[in-house]
Amino acid sequence: MKKIIEETKSEEERLLTFSTQYKNCKKAIRSEFYIEALCIEYAMFENQLKEFLYLSGCIDDEGVVYKKYRKILKYIWHLDTNKKFNIDKISNKIDYIKKILNYYKNFDKNIHEVIDRLFESKKEIYKKQSETYCLELKEKIINDVDINNFINLLNKLDEWRNLRNEVVHGLLNKNLKDLTDKLKQWGELGIQLVDDLKKIIDKYKTGVDLRKKLKLIR
Repeated sequence: MKKIIEETKSEEERLLTFSTQYKNCKKAIRSEFYIEALCIEYAMFENQLKEFLYLSGCIDDEGVVYKKYRKILKYIWHLDTNKKFNIDKISNKIDYIKKILNYYKNFDKNIHEVIDRLFESKKEIYKKQSETYCLELKEKIINDVDINNFINLLNKLDEWRNLRNEVVHGLLNKNLKDLTDKLKQWGELGIQLVDDLKKIIDKYKTGVDLRKKLKLIR
């Protein structure tokens, strides 16, 4: 699909757009434009969750899962072999990240056996790369993430997402007073969750450069 609005081309542009929209969100909350705030918060969540998957070496610049890591990621994400990845939906981003965190929280020490099962032929080209990736990602997750804290945040974010969806798809069917109260509550909660998520991603970004170790270039 052809893009109507020009996209950012550099890290500097990405940071400027994020910071500008963050300020717009805070302004919307102060002005009690909570639906606008929810819209911006949703976009910031999308951005930061995608950034985590990118920093984790799961996806490229376009949000496409790297072919060489597809088998091991389908294993971690509990996806059927023939099922396609869907990174676009925010619910899937949340689900995929939670599964990565839970996998490394209860890491399967028999990873070599897992890889052997996934790759029937020992000569299969991506076998060694997948094993290296899995172990390198483990080190990054363990060193740069508070797993339990991140999972708790993602659970809150998923709850926030459900209310946002209810508002967007049923705005004119809601009791006005209850809607107004909930919009204020969720608008203010949303910006707090954005702050909490950004702290996690910023720490993750300044930790071990997994993409550099794996020779994945932006």
